[in-house]
Amino acid sequence: MKIVAEKAGVSASYLSNIFHKYMGESYSNYLTRLRMESAAEMLRTKQDMRLTDIAEQVGYVNFRHFLKVFKNYYGMTPTEYKMGNKRL
Repeated sequence: MKIVAEKAGVSASYLSNIFHKYMGESYSNYLTRLRMESAAEMLRTKQDMRLTDIAEQVGYVNFRHFLKVFKNYYGMTPTEYKMGNKRL
């Protein structure tokens, strides 16, 4: 956000407020939602892909943090999510 704001010649705070106004959610919530939706899609469609690789693909350097965010977002671990989708 800071880099984009600098390129646009506005403050990060201003850009954040504009983003929230037009998107209806904060930039961090938006980014988390996109990352989690992408991770869930990979868990459904790429059953053989390692969880660490999925975490990295969606932008998480710290695997433990990815696990925490995923569980908070979906109410289950990525493994539980993956196993639940095998039964479908």
